[in-house]
Amino acid sequence: MFGDDCEPLVLSPHSLLEDDLDTEANTANTATTIIKSVDQHAYQPSSRPLLTRTIPTASINTNEDLLITPHGTVKVSKAGNPSGPAILTFHDLGLNSASNFQAFFSCPAMSMIVSKFCLYHITAPEQHTTTYPSMDQLSEVVEYVCHNYGIPTCVGMGVGLGANVLVRLAARRPKLVDGLVLVNCDSQKAGWVEWGYHKVNMKNLKKSKTLDDSVVEYLIWYHLGSLGRDRGLDVVSIASIYRQYFQTEVQPANLAQLINSYVNRTDLGLVRDLAPNGKTIVGTKHTLKMPVLNIVGDKSPHVDATVTFNGRLDPAKCTWMKIR
Repeated sequence: MFGDDCEPLVLSPHSLLEDDLDTEANTANTATTIIKSVDQHAYQPSSRPLLTRTIPTASINTNEDLLITPHGTVKVSKAGNPSGPAILTFHDLGLNSASNFQAFFSCPAMSMIVSKFCLYHITAPEQHTTTYPSMDQLSEVVEYVCHNYGIPTCVGMGVGLGANVLVRLAARRPKLVDGLVLVNCDSQKAGWVEWGYHKVNMKNLKKSKTLDDSVVEYLIWYHLGSLGRDRGLDVVSIASIYRQYFQTEVQPANLAQLINSYVNRTDLGLVRDLAPNGKTIVGTKHTLKMPVLNIVGDKSPHVDATVTFNGRLDPAKCTWMKIR
C-alpha cells in the first residue's frame, strides 16, 4: 500500500555535511536538508538514565518575545543562528514550546542544525476571556509571527495539533513554507469517538484547578499510545514523567480552550486527485506543494490518521515514516 504512495528516504552518515550547510542553496534544498537531518538524528536513544529525565517546564533560552496578535498574545522563543534560515515549531496538546521541543533541539546530534538555522518556537495563546482562536486562526497567528520577524520562508515542524496548524498555513500560503516535518498529523475533522473523549475531558477540566486523573491518562494515551505489557521500560518511564508534568505544570483552563479548538477543527480539504479537466474538485484544495516528512510511531493511536493524510499528498514530495 505504501510503496506507491511514499517516497523512501535514503540515509547515509553524510546526509548533512558542514560544507553543504555553508553553501548557498535554494529553498527546496533547505527543506530537504532539515527533513533528512531530523530523520537521521531524532530518534537515537539517550544515554541518560530514564528515571532521571524531566520535561522542561520553561525555555532555558532567555531570548523570548511576547507578541500581541489579532488572535491573542503568543510567546515566541528564539534560538540558534539569528541570520540563518528559519525553522518554526508548534507544539501539541498539553505541552508548550519548551516541553515539546527543547530536549530535541538540545541533543548533541542537533547541534549543527541549531548552529546554522534560526529556531522560532511558538506557544499557543493562553486563556482567553473571549472566544479562543480556531485552528485556522492559530495558523494566522503563525503567519503573523513570520511577518513580525521578517521571515520570507521557513520550514515548519509540528506535532499533533501543531502539525495541523502548520498544514493549514502551508495550504493557504504555500510560498511561505519550504517544507514540513510533521508528527501525528490528522487531516480530518474529529470523529465521534475523539469528540466524545474531548467533551468529557473539557467537562472535567472546568471543575478543577489541576488536571483530573482521567484527563492525565487520556493525554498519556494520546501522546504515547496504550501502555501494554509489550511496551518496554523506556515507555513506562516516559509515561511516569509525562504524568507528573501534566499534574503539576498544565493549567486546566488553558488546556480546555486548546482542546475545544482542536476538537472543532475542520477537515483540511486537501486532495491528491483532480477532476478530468484538471481543475480542483469542488470543496477541496490542491495538495501541498512542498516536501513533507509525515512521521508516526508504530504504537501511536494516530497511525491511521497519518496514513489518510499521506493519501492526500503528492507521492513525489511526501515521505511517510513509521518509527518502531
